[in-house]
Parts: sequence; structure tokens; C-alpha cells
Amino acid sequence: MYTKHSIQVNNERVAYFEYPTQKELKGIILFCHGFPGTWRLTTMAPQLNEHGYTLEEINYRGDQDSDGAFSFLGSVQDVETLAKHLKQQYPNVPLTALGYSAGGFYVLCSIRKNPDLFDNIVLLNSLLDVSFTQTPIMEDLWADAQQTIRLKDKEFYQAEINKMNELFNPIKFVSELTPRISIIQSASDELLPIEVVKDFFGKLQNPEELIWIPDAGHALRGDEKELINVLIK
Repeated sequence: MYTKHSIQVNNERVAYFEYPTQKELKGIILFCHGFPGTWRLTTMAPQLNEHGYTLEEINYRGDQDSDGAFSFLGSVQDVETLAKHLKQQYPNVPLTALGYSAGGFYVLCSIRKNPDLFDNIVLLNSLLDVSFTQTPIMEDLWADAQQTIRLKDKEFYQAEINKMNELFNPIKFVSELTPRISIIQSASDELLPIEVVKDFFGKLQNPEELIWIPDAGHALRGDEKELINVLIK
């Protein structure tokens, strides 16, 4: 079971779903899903609840119950605002960011400016190099997005993606990041080359661990033991 909540970002409602544990609370996990949000890791919440963790799933602006239209950089602001809200709501409980796919990009941009935003950071098949946004596979994702989220015009996104490549590409600012970061990566991820993952991890100031999920592609269920074990440790 989950409950719906919301916060305000630039006078627009950003919804999030809370999957609370019924056990003694050990931690809060903010799940930041990818673009356009067709993979939600639906089996993850019960696994985490069983170990004493409450899951918070954000709906970025333009997504499901949230107001407005989708923006990559706007989603960064949504993550920052909700993280600060959760830290105020649960001041003595560790807050973990779980950034999946493009959600990892939002998390990385957030901690670039706010290194103390999260107590723990886990990146799952994350968008570590936004030059990916200029590859043919994005056509399929945009087609899904038109059915899944509310969009602005094409010119807006072209300008935003250009800005992301120039100023907000994680592979370019990785050496600036000071928090400890764990990376969980599917060994057969069809969206992100393994070489990029290894290069990114090697450039981190404070790498925690790099864990591979064997025989797995980009789409995951959320109950993979490699993921759960990192989140509950």
C-alpha cells in the first residue's frame, strides 16, 4: 500500500508516492525513475519494507499526478526540493537516493550543487553520459514519452539537451563530485556502454562500490539481489 503526497516547486505540484514500512524505520529511499518512466521497479517496495525501509517514488513535473510539463533540468529541481523536504520530515533518518537511468542524471546534478543532500547515493543503470540523448534509441523513448508524460514542444527539448551536453554532462563533471557513490550496473545494458561506466567510476573522488548484475539489460524489476543488498546495508 502507498499514500500520495505532494510538494510545491515553482508554484507547481510535484507528487510523490510513499510506500511505508511497518517495521522499525531504518532509512528512507528516494527512488528517482528514468525517462519517460515506463520502468518503475514495481517489485522493489515490498522488499525494502520487509527490511525496515520506506520508499518514496517521485513523480517529476509532467508525470502522472504532478502538474506542469516534463523537463530534464526541471526534474533535477524536483529531486532537490523533495530531498530537502524529506530531510525536514525525517531529520534523524538516513536518506538514500536511488537514481535509475535518467533518474541517476537528476541525482548527480543535484549533488553537484548540494553534496550533503543525501546520506547515501546509489546509481542504477544511470545516465552517466548525456551524449546518449543524441543517439537513435532516443526516438523510441520519445515515442513512449508521448504516451506517458506531458511534454513541451520539440524546440524546447533540443535546446535543453544541448545545454545538458555543454554544462550538465556527468562524465564531464564527475571529478567535482565529493559524496561517496555506489554504482549498480547491468552487464548487458543496451543503453550505456560498459566502458563509460568504468571510466566514470574510476574518476569519482569517493567511489563506494561498483556492482555488476550479470545477464541483465537496462530494464529491471527491482527485486534483484544486487540492488536490494546495497540499499539495505
